[in-house]
Amino acid sequence: MKKIFILFLVVIVFGSCRNNKPPALRQINPKKVKNMENDLSLSAYTLTCSDTTLVASDYHTKKISLFSYSNLRPMYVLGRSGRGPGEFSYPSSAAAGPGKIYVSDFENDRITVLNSSNGSLDTTITGGSPSNSFLVTGNSLTVSGRYLFLSFSAVKNEVPFTRVNINNGSVKHFGEKRRQGTYSYILLIHHHTIIAVQQRNPLIKFYSERGKLLATNNLKRDPNLAGVLAYQKKFRERSRPNRFLDIFSDAAVYHNDLIINYNAWPHGKIKANQYLVYKISHHKLQKMTAFRTNIHGGYTDTFCIHNNMLYSNGGPHGFNIYVFDLSFLNNQK
Repeated sequence: MKKIFILFLVVIVFGSCRNNKPPALRQINPKKVKNMENDLSLSAYTLTCSDTTLVASDYHTKKISLFSYSNLRPMYVLGRSGRGPGEFSYPSSAAAGPGKIYVSDFENDRITVLNSSNGSLDTTITGGSPSNSFLVTGNSLTVSGRYLFLSFSAVKNEVPFTRVNINNGSVKHFGEKRRQGTYSYILLIHHHTIIAVQQRNPLIKFYSERGKLLATNNLKRDPNLAGVLAYQKKFRERSRPNRFLDIFSDAAVYHNDLIINYNAWPHGKIKANQYLVYKISHHKLQKMTAFRTNIHGGYTDTFCIHNNMLYSNGGPHGFNIYVFDLSFLNNQK
């Protein structure tokens, strides 16, 4: 009887372990691949989807490239190294607004505003720029980073988010106070709600446009994240480079879904190009699915979405742009 009971316990434990394993990921093959290896305007870039063009901001070549969505041909290549109007010193990231592209130039301490239709220079917002993710909401820029914005440049910030009024330069800070350097967020907007994806912890926070915290979602129980969370915990103290291992590398909103590119580290080996899909409902997240993009042996660290298509970088050195059809997600319930 005792042996039967022990065997019964083993079966239960084994079954629960099997249930906690992440399911096999659906692999998505690209609809289009554009090789950029001979494009000297691209070296180390981030991708942003504006309303009319795909934007690549490259902090190595100091250039901004605008691509046609239809054929991925470069329509305009803008900028050069310098401090004058339309020149860049460190174009680290970009954000899109209606008809506009906002380029963060961290070392020049400013935001350069371009017209998304033809790439022409619209205006320059002087006095500062974000060091990380930012987004445009109405007449305001919402910034995530370690330092304050505009007239408070290079002053240590105790809160993770800064709101700047583009018209009058007024500044407001929001978010819970944390130690300097312990936060890094990807910022998104969905139905007048700011979604803040914390890159080094599995936390997704919802804020009102005024900065009120609405909800916090902890994804630590998602079985797809078990590998990277275990790896992060094991090596946090032993290896300094892994103390700040990012769990999430990029994120985007697709209709009413939040899609997050995550790092997986089973047994200490990275498995790249994997995405979580969560349905957004009343500031809560419901797990829908996960998938993997096939970029032929390379890896993705930046992506954006436009008209049912996911655009990502890829290749061993990031010299390709891959296009994937996300319409299969429209049937998810």
